[in-house]
Amino acid sequence: MPISALTAELSVGPAGVALGSAPKAPRAGTRRQVGPLLLVAHYLDRLGLVKLVDGLVPVRGRAQLTHGEVIAALVASRLCSPSLLYDIAGWASSAAVAELLGVPGMLLNDDRLGRALEALAPAAGQARGQLLLTAVREFAVAGASRLHLDLTAVRFAGAFEDSAVVTGAGPPTGRSPGR
Repeated sequence: MPISALTAELSVGPAGVALGSAPKAPRAGTRRQVGPLLLVAHYLDRLGLVKLVDGLVPVRGRAQLTHGEVIAALVASRLCSPSLLYDIAGWASSAAVAELLGVPGMLLNDDRLGRALEALAPAAGQARGQLLLTAVREFAVAGASRLHLDLTAVRFAGAFEDSAVVTGAGPPTGRSPGR
């Protein structure tokens, strides 16, 4: 998406949804970090993340942001500058989140992020599947019949005195942890 198209979207959210208070242009001399956010915003838009999430979990009652807008900002944060939930509003205020995603950073407090994640949780599997299909279609992924989505996470906790990895002997590849 060209920059001119991105700037044309500043008065509406990425999915064309008018925001409660459209982001204003920053004052002269204001600096915002862009970095990878420009690319992330482009690909989130191509994937239709905001529209997808809003279709699966519409907002109930009055809200200044939709769940899709909040989730898009959260995804952008994880990809650009992973932070704790309570730090995302600060990151969004210093980054060009309002300008590129149409989401004012001050509205991304940890309570709002938590509500969006809670609302998305029951539909997360369906959202992942639809995003995968959209990515295959949108980016012409060759050999898509061989794709496997595995979100397994393995964590270990406790005392493992007999473990070669814990004692520093290293993992089976011969490299020590942290290198």
